[in-house]
Amino acid sequence: MKASIRWIPIAVALMGILAFALLDIREPSPGPLIPSHHGVAELQGRNGCVQCHGNQPSDLGPSCLACHESIESDILAGQGLHGSLGMIQQAQCGSCHPEHLTSPSHELLNFSFRQASLGKVEDFAHETLDFHLQGAHDSLECKECHQQALVNLLPKETPRFLGLSQDCTTCHEDPHKGQMQRSCQSCHGQEHDFADLSRFPHLKEIPLHGSHSGLDCAECHQSETSYSVEALSPLDLEITWRNCASCHESPHTNSFLKNTHYPEEWKSVGRDECALCHSEQDETFLQTESRWKDPWHKASGFALEEPHANLDCKECHGTRESKEDFSLRYPKRNANDCASCHQDPHAGQFDIAKYQEKDCLSCHKPSAFLPHDFSLVRHNEESYELRGAHATVKCEDCHKPDVHLENQPVRFLGTLTKCVDCHTDPHDNAFQPYSEKLDPVPEGDCARCHQPTDFQDLTREFDHGQWTPFPLTKGHDQLDCQACHQRNSLPDEHGRTLGKVSLLYPGDPASCVGCHEDIHLGSFSGNDLPHSIQGKIGCARCHSTESFQEVPASKFDHGTWTSFPLTGAHDQAECASCHGVDQVSQRLGRLQDHYPGDPSKCITCHQDPHAGTFQRPHLELTVNGKTDCARCHTTSSFRKMSPVDFHHEKWTDFPLLGAHLEADCTSCHQPLGKQGPLGRSFGEAIGTSCTDCHSDPHLGQFIQKGVNDCLKCHDSGIKTFEIPNFAHNRLSTFALDQNHAQLDCSACHVERLTAQGQRLIQYKPLGNQCIDCHSAGRTESGR
Repeated sequence: MKASIRWIPIAVALMGILAFALLDIREPSPGPLIPSHHGVAELQGRNGCVQCHGNQPSDLGPSCLACHESIESDILAGQGLHGSLGMIQQAQCGSCHPEHLTSPSHELLNFSFRQASLGKVEDFAHETLDFHLQGAHDSLECKECHQQALVNLLPKETPRFLGLSQDCTTCHEDPHKGQMQRSCQSCHGQEHDFADLSRFPHLKEIPLHGSHSGLDCAECHQSETSYSVEALSPLDLEITWRNCASCHESPHTNSFLKNTHYPEEWKSVGRDECALCHSEQDETFLQTESRWKDPWHKASGFALEEPHANLDCKECHGTRESKEDFSLRYPKRNANDCASCHQDPHAGQFDIAKYQEKDCLSCHKPSAFLPHDFSLVRHNEESYELRGAHATVKCEDCHKPDVHLENQPVRFLGTLTKCVDCHTDPHDNAFQPYSEKLDPVPEGDCARCHQPTDFQDLTREFDHGQWTPFPLTKGHDQLDCQACHQRNSLPDEHGRTLGKVSLLYPGDPASCVGCHEDIHLGSFSGNDLPHSIQGKIGCARCHSTESFQEVPASKFDHGTWTSFPLTGAHDQAECASCHGVDQVSQRLGRLQDHYPGDPSKCITCHQDPHAGTFQRPHLELTVNGKTDCARCHTTSSFRKMSPVDFHHEKWTDFPLLGAHLEADCTSCHQPLGKQGPLGRSFGEAIGTSCTDCHSDPHLGQFIQKGVNDCLKCHDSGIKTFEIPNFAHNRLSTFALDQNHAQLDCSACHVERLTAQGQRLIQYKPLGNQCIDCHSAGRTESGR
């Protein structure tokens, strides 16, 4: 136990030593490095102390300068902040730059500056370094020039304050791009804005006053020229004089400058002919006092003669107050160049090659614009020949203000010359479609027929077929014009006396019904009929202009135009038999007038000889595509119909069976011998009942309720009247037993004579009791 207690102090001592050892490894004594040194790997740990302190205690100055070579250079050169310090401060870096402190970098900086007797960092007097801060520079914060001034951790090999130059271009972009040989301060300084050069001492030989005062340097010293500030920056450069023409382009003509004279000695002082009238002492080019001499006006090439002799200058050149450009106030012009001063009343119509060599005086007098000198001869030679009525027309009747031109001047050049441009077309463009197919005429389509002397004066006879869709042929060619065109006693506003066709006949002139009444009342205008035949339409499909009456049969297809083809007997009939003939006009009448009704039905024209028998509702209306009478008959002959083709049961409800099938038609339908009024050759059948044709052999024994139904016992399908298998038990009131069934019919039904002497086989009435046929005492064979 005592042994263990004895080791406790030793353990505590070891732990303390270990703690100091660990602390020594983590941070060098006597404290942490400043942030900038703390990040340098070579200065970390025990070996890092040696980098600054060496193996023996010594001053840190040499070690600091070994790393900070730029500081050592400033000290050796005696320049900069460190070069201005005393020798003791230069050798003892630590006196100003302490190490192993935990204070922030800006506090250490203030400590360093105080130690160097420089005050606070922000109050540092730059003039001690011959680096004067003036104007805008004096109000800047340190960090605006020294970007690393206040950072806590200074990057390696990055200066905090060193490395800056007083050369302006180190901080500012050089507008002269290195071509300026003088310093920036010689022109700009720091006290005012960089662009403000008002304090620049311009050469006294070239004073900036009057019109030159307040100019921007670049206005006279343009870059990339021999007069640029860069080109004039050498101090030993000999400045040459510049006259007005060196900077200003002369607005005057060469003729004017050549004819003005100025003293020869002016050249030596940079003055030229401009000084005759202008002075650089004036505020503007427009001088305050007039130095103009009237003879110089002629030197400009414009003599002041009539009509310009008595004009005031401002009437041509405006006033100084107008502030107009020189080229506007004093344009280069001559006395004959009217357009230089006067607005072109023609709006540039004559600005073409043909008239460019001429001027206003070629048509107008110099003393007055009106009257003009453009004669009729020139009009005919240079533009449009005025002939006939046009030669006496006033200019303003053809040349009118043009709304399409600016200010609407009178149109001269390019005046329309076609008749329709000035005159209303009295034909309302009726001939336009036909003119488009012909070669154009310079004067327009009207000139194809009319003369310019008078509207009534025609150049040729009017070809009706060429200019209208209606050629005059046959009957139309014989007519007088006013038969279609009503003639007026007085010409209308266009000079016309013949009226339009539409006044008399407002319909379509290409169609006959436009002028003529349609006597067919539209019968041949249906959509199902041919609109055109061989290129002809309307009435011309059948008729010609020669005669309305003559219509060849080859042209008129009765089936096409009426939907009623003429076949058989119809084809042999005369037209008048259906249409009749008007006794006055000798024209065929309309079918409806004679046979009203549906022309496709036979009954419309013919009486029905069958009295409607075959029109009963239950019969077929169409057979093999044919209706009405055509179901059985043809148009060739009403009587040509084979009995085989006639289905007797379908059409009469009476089937032909047995003996009826072999019978001749005349057995039931009596021949008339002479055709009847309805065209019938055979009479009607008496009826369909047996008794209608046959006498009753039973003399009424089987009549029930007035009806004698033979077919109740007899079969019409057999050829004999006999009944071979009479169903006695079903059809009579007496059933045949075995004994009676062996008997012959005549055993019970015996023949007798009636009171009228007629032979009759007795069927009814007969008794059905035994006693009615059998009596006592009779034999088997007797009654």
